[in-house]
Amino acid sequence: MSALDILESFLQAYRRRDVEIIRSLCKSDITYISVEGLVAEGIEEFMLLIQKEFDSFSIAYEPLSWQKSHEKASECLISWKRGVQFVRNAALRRVELLGTALIVKSKETWSIAHLQYSVPVSFRTLFRKTKTE
Repeated sequence: MSALDILESFLQAYRRRDVEIIRSLCKSDITYISVEGLVAEGIEEFMLLIQKEFDSFSIAYEPLSWQKSHEKASECLISWKRGVQFVRNAALRRVELLGTALIVKSKETWSIAHLQYSVPVSFRTLFRKTKTE
């Protein structure tokens, strides 16, 4: 599998909430920065944070748009964007999600070493309840 295949598999597993596949695609010393700005260092912290995300909200992904992929012999930096719909506390918000991943090759196998998400708005505003009249 290529580095891009690894990332696509990760995103599909995330959508299905398949924690075993997610774990298998990541390095044991992965770093992760969530869309809320929370940081996990190491696979155990990462898996705990991912599970909290699964328990907290659901996400409906729109098509992915690859921005850049810089693949070298032993590392690949990929950035992307996609539209997402967050569903939390009965609030639905659509936003563009930006992401980057550093994928490294060791012993001929690609693994995710760093994953980071961001949104171009305050995350807190995504789930603010709107006043009804």
